[in-house]
Amino acid sequence: MCTFIEPGRGGAAPKFDGSKILEEDRIISFTRKNREEWDFFTTQTISSQKLGAAYPLSAPPLIPVQVREPDWSQYLNEEGLVQIDRLSNNFGDFIQFLKQESEPVVSGGALTITLPASPSVAKALVANEYDKYSPSDFVRATTSFNSTIAVDKVGSPLLVYWAGITPDKETNLRAFSSLISENQIAIKVTSDIKSFPFPMNEPIRLKEEGIRAIGSVQPAKSISYAQTKIQVAVSSLVVGTFDVLLFAVKQ
Repeated sequence: MCTFIEPGRGGAAPKFDGSKILEEDRIISFTRKNREEWDFFTTQTISSQKLGAAYPLSAPPLIPVQVREPDWSQYLNEEGLVQIDRLSNNFGDFIQFLKQESEPVVSGGALTITLPASPSVAKALVANEYDKYSPSDFVRATTSFNSTIAVDKVGSPLLVYWAGITPDKETNLRAFSSLISENQIAIKVTSDIKSFPFPMNEPIRLKEEGIRAIGSVQPAKSISYAQTKIQVAVSSLVVGTFDVLLFAVKQ
């Protein structure tokens, strides 16, 4: 049990050189109603000096704050995968999801194709004049086209598009390298979406082996899936076509 003393009156608190404040105890006497016997106990007095005490700067009071965890289940499809287009409609949840992911979110595709090993073979095929088959006249490679979404260094979403080509290990690597160095391999992108940050319906030359970024954009609104057709050509010969779903800024 404690009691407050009236402000301004204070309690006895003698102070000596170099010592802390000493506070005297108070004695509270009490008796039951209609009884003559009195009892008492001692209790510490809380003076106005204590009531005005502040927390030291080294140990401020901590207030727990609960951060809302989004309900990801509302964004899942029947296969249990997050639907980015639906999630991005809630841009706050979308950013939080990207920050939790250790790797960029990917949407795209790839196709393994057979390429003519030289422009002369491609020209003969176009003219329907190729008649003596030789394995050395062709190379095998995998072409890919992908879109990725991740957060950049400042925590904003970044949408990047990647195109790439990689030769098979058992193919004619010298012939493949020659096609790359002579800029003979190109892809063409066709889609109804107009917000892609790279040329549409125009050849994009694959000038090196591997995957490279061909464009990027920082979306400030919802994301959609764009049905896109990728066409691969050597010289003027189309050697492969495949369809992919790409992330795109909703129009």
